[in-house]
Amino acid sequence: MVFNKSIYLAEREHESHIQKRESSYLPKDTYRVTKVNTHGEKVAEILSAHGKFPLLEGSLIGVNDLILTHNCLVEIRDNNGLIFRLGEHSEFSLELTVIGIAPVFFGSVFKTRFSGYPPMMCGGKYRTSCYLKCPTTLHTENVEKGLDVFYSLSEETEIWEYDEKGKKFPIIYVEEGYKVYLRYIENKPMRERYGIEKIEKISHQEYDYIAMKYMNPKHWI
Repeated sequence: MVFNKSIYLAEREHESHIQKRESSYLPKDTYRVTKVNTHGEKVAEILSAHGKFPLLEGSLIGVNDLILTHNCLVEIRDNNGLIFRLGEHSEFSLELTVIGIAPVFFGSVFKTRFSGYPPMMCGGKYRTSCYLKCPTTLHTENVEKGLDVFYSLSEETEIWEYDEKGKKFPIIYVEEGYKVYLRYIENKPMRERYGIEKIEKISHQEYDYIAMKYMNPKHWI
């Protein structure tokens, strides 16, 4: 089964360096929009090969659908307890990656797991900066073109990628309570594409901001 990519995802291609197996096109989990919290005039959208539509709570996300949050907060859950909470001007899609169908996200994203048994790899991929382990609670931000910040909020956060031969290689392990600034340099060989700019402790103000925005029930119930 082959799902055609829309023009919106084609222009966001992030794994052109490697051949992917079409036999991996069937997703192992289902993903549903569980909350859309509108904060401005521009509502969240879902973009597919069929066009653009307003994003509605309860929508199932199909392979190669692209969600743009615009001025909204959006929550997405899978059927195994994995939760993504997207801030304004962020993105989420289900795409064929080197590991099969997986979530691909970008922007301001909080990821956690409240229940269920985690599969071996279900944490998804941050579009410009690699794969993430499933059980880990973390927050990501894109601070400028090619520079992302990963906040490790529980346990150790493992970040990795795959090279042109499909071999997994580590980028960094981030201790709980720390954040890493990761530079993404497009068009370089995969093993030279990521640079660690700095590692810092997460401040009390940053913990408060993440908790207030992404864990405060008034935004998500």
